[in-house]
Formats: sequence, C-alpha cells, structure tokens
Amino acid sequence: MGGDINEYQLIPETIRPSVAAKDAKEVRFERTITVTNKNILLHKKLNKDQLRAYNIIIERIFSNKAGAFFIDRPGRIGKTFLYRALLATVRSKGYIALATATSGVAASILPGGRTAHSCFQIPINTDDNVTCNISKQSSLACLIQDTKLIIWDEVSMAKKRMIELLDLLLKDLMDSTILFGGKL
Repeated sequence: MGGDINEYQLIPETIRPSVAAKDAKEVRFERTITVTNKNILLHKKLNKDQLRAYNIIIERIFSNKAGAFFIDRPGRIGKTFLYRALLATVRSKGYIALATATSGVAASILPGGRTAHSCFQIPINTDDNVTCNISKQSSLACLIQDTKLIIWDEVSMAKKRMIELLDLLLKDLMDSTILFGGKL
C-alpha cells in the first residue's frame, strides 16, 4: 500500500503524478486526520490564559467571524498545547483545520502539521514577483476555502514576504479584501 509505481521499473520513463492528483492527496490527508478522545479533551487541561485565548478563538470560528491572533509567549509555556486543543476541537466537529509551521521541526509536533511552504505552495524565493502557486480551480484551493482555522506556529520566524504572500493567496481564493481573506 502506498508504494511508488516507479520502484517496479516497468517502463523506462518516470511517471509523475499530475497536479490534480497531488492536490487530491493533500485534501485526502487533511480530511482523514484522526482526532483521538484524549485530544478532544485537551481543552479541559488548559490553564487560565490558554483557556481565555481558546474561548475567544473558538467563539470566532463557530460564529464565522474573521480574525487574526498572535500567540506570543516564551518557549515551554504551552503554545503548542493550545494549538493542539484548538485543532482537536475544530477537527472533531468535522471541519478543516490546517496546522502549519515555519520550520519542519515545529510542523512535526502539530497533528497533521506541515510547513507553510508546503501547505500554501509558498516559493522558497519570495521576491516581489512571486505568488503562491495554487489555482483557484484546484482541489487544494477548495480545501483552503473550506478551512475554518489556520494555525501557523513560529510565524514570527517567517519572512514578512511569506506572510504577505499568504494574505494575497487567501484574499484571492476567498474573493475578499479582508485580512487573510477573512480566514481565522
């Protein structure tokens, strides 16, 4: 299961999946993330400050209000724990929540986490002439449009241009002029 056809060397050429097939794989990945009962109950273990942030964000999500939140605390304070609680709550209700991070190490700690570069097709070279390479008609665009929550861990370590590119992408995909296309 999940092998690569090119491993069998049946034909001399390498078979590459289409963009649509790659998008479909990413959509399937996001829609099949398992949320355990243990993770669903994480919100009950939040401290006072975490719970305050959790309640504000969850209220925004389920009332379909836009917003951008910056969680800034020193390391080992519980930001990842808060993110895990938010992801579990949103996903347990059947909604899409994208877990991204600036670095691969940080992404690996989040359930279903990926780098922001990977998730949003942000080019490595982020000069003024580039954009995220996601077509509005792609399944990945539909996934992002359906997303209720985007978490970007370690966003303060990202280049300013990466955040600007995400803002432009979300505005385009959501046909909106609101910050981040109105995504939370």
